[in-house]
Amino acid sequence: MEKRATTWIQRFVGVMIACACFFAAWVSLIPFAYRSFIVVVWPVIPVVLVGIGALLRWDRSKGLRRWVWRICVLLTVAMLCLFLLIKGVAEIPLQQEPEIILILGCQVDPDGPSPMLQRRCDKGYELAQQYPDAVVITSGWKGPGDADVEADSMRDYLLEKGLDASRIRTEDQSQNTYQNIRNSLPLIDGRHTVIVTDDFHLMRSRLLAYRLGLQAEVAASSTSSWRGLRFWFREMPSLLLAFIQTN
Repeated sequence: MEKRATTWIQRFVGVMIACACFFAAWVSLIPFAYRSFIVVVWPVIPVVLVGIGALLRWDRSKGLRRWVWRICVLLTVAMLCLFLLIKGVAEIPLQQEPEIILILGCQVDPDGPSPMLQRRCDKGYELAQQYPDAVVITSGWKGPGDADVEADSMRDYLLEKGLDASRIRTEDQSQNTYQNIRNSLPLIDGRHTVIVTDDFHLMRSRLLAYRLGLQAEVAASSTSSWRGLRFWFREMPSLLLAFIQTN
């Protein structure tokens, strides 16, 4: 009787963990269904693994159960380490006065820049005020979910805040972070650059800049509230992919 109760407790715990993993997958998948296969599918892996463990008879599958839990623990530790690494990059102050402030685009809502994009622009504006000789580049295309071209929307937002139009350049062809940096290189023209984006996005942006031969620094806008959790889930496999491509 006691052994049967223990088995059911193990199954219950497994199902609860599977539900938690499913929630993580849900917040990561829904907004990014059109992204790459690796980024979209990776959160489902823990669900499948833990689901197998929860549905099997634990007392007859001890070997498989151990491997399921080992893989889940390994994934959790890897995610935690990457989270701490990314947060550490966000805390590094600028080492040199920038000549270029490159603001990376994201979603544009019908009434203007999304809250995330506004925070990026606010950080770029703050740096532009701090370094009055720096040129600001806004980079981003009009994606499937955008109401306007990201680069143009950012430019208009900065103009409304009072930034001089002569200091702004736009790059409106880029569809992703790699293209943001690559397509901005002619405008950067070898000058010292700081890339402005969200904290979770900084390390990958810096890696891709290094891959393109740009020794750039990074500055973080904030990612507010629990809603930002899905971006952290998305960023971790994207960062690993960028690291593999860079090396």
